[in-house]
Amino acid sequence: GCHDFLIVDCHGHGKPSFYAFKGFNWLYGTTQLSVSGTDHMNFAAIAGKSSNGVMIVFSNYDVVSYLAKYESTSGPSAWDEYYSTPLKSTPNIYNKFQIAINNLPWHSSQQVVYEHYLVDDTHNLAQVESKSVPGNANLSFTGDMAAPSVHVIKVYLK
Repeated sequence: GCHDFLIVDCHGHGKPSFYAFKGFNWLYGTTQLSVSGTDHMNFAAIAGKSSNGVMIVFSNYDVVSYLAKYESTSGPSAWDEYYSTPLKSTPNIYNKFQIAINNLPWHSSQQVVYEHYLVDDTHNLAQVESKSVPGNANLSFTGDMAAPSVHVIKVYLK
């Protein structure tokens, strides 16, 4: 018989988790950068830089909705772990992102490419947005995000 696996289905096709790991692997070979905004429950981000650009990978999750849908409230469950996690406050539910990249060595005569890749139930690390902007020492980008999803943002010199 066929057994279901975490990252691939019975036919070897990748599930969303496969493509999420693939997106995180794109950070290989970059130097880790400082990131703020992670709430350690619903939103997490990691970033790296290479010789010509910056990459940000972030995940957006709604742990309470997931637990309500898939976990029993009776007996031992993931709810126990959720309630034992030392939260400073109830995790936020996010539907937008804002990225600010500072101290870039670029100037206005250079063209910078912004690429946004998405992993969710319908996108398997698919590019959902691409644009060119003039270079600058500080750049910012915003966009929509639903939960659950993983986003990969590449910003690099053209």
